[in-house]
Amino acid sequence: MYGCLGFKNSRFYAAPIAALVTQTGREILQNTCDLSNGMGYEVIYGDTDSIMIYTNSTDLAQVQDIGRKVKKEVNKLYRLLEIEIDGVFKTMLLLKKKKYAAVLVKDQPDGSFVLETETKGLDLVRRDWCQLSKDIGLRCLNQILSGKETEEVSVAFFVLRFPSLIFYFSSTSDDCFVFLCFCVFVFLCCCVFVLLCCCVFVFLCFCG
Repeated sequence: MYGCLGFKNSRFYAAPIAALVTQTGREILQNTCDLSNGMGYEVIYGDTDSIMIYTNSTDLAQVQDIGRKVKKEVNKLYRLLEIEIDGVFKTMLLLKKKKYAAVLVKDQPDGSFVLETETKGLDLVRRDWCQLSKDIGLRCLNQILSGKETEEVSVAFFVLRFPSLIFYFSSTSDDCFVFLCFCVFVFLCCCVFVLLCCCVFVFLCFCG
């Protein structure tokens, strides 16, 4: 309905009503954010018709209970409007507005739950990107959302970029020593290359 009211070529075009819908929605969203903050919960994201609250809890039952409390308090403010709990995220990566990725927790009939990755607006879901870019982006995203420590994720990225080098290091008894030797070797090679370039440049200058 809003699209018809705001589209100039629509027979139902009515700019003032469309603006009123936008203003009312913004006010409702802001009131919901203020109410959630007043209850002691941090609103980390809001967009058009939804908000995301950080509960600071890893207990699924407690998180769902918090969601029901916020839902009850918000619905008390309106007669013809109700909010619903859309989902529970375990971990989340917020890039900017309308661009995020998260691990969604979905309840099962037997009381268990499964984890699913949900992405919104990220480049890896674009159709005009090649499959290789999508695969690498998805692997990186899975590591970021894995919940592992920063050091572990960094090592995983290094393995992703240099798998053969990591295999060589892991087959030795002293990885640090081997890595140091490798760095020194690369540094010396660079120095020799620069020296050769200088010598060739000087030779060409004298010959010219």
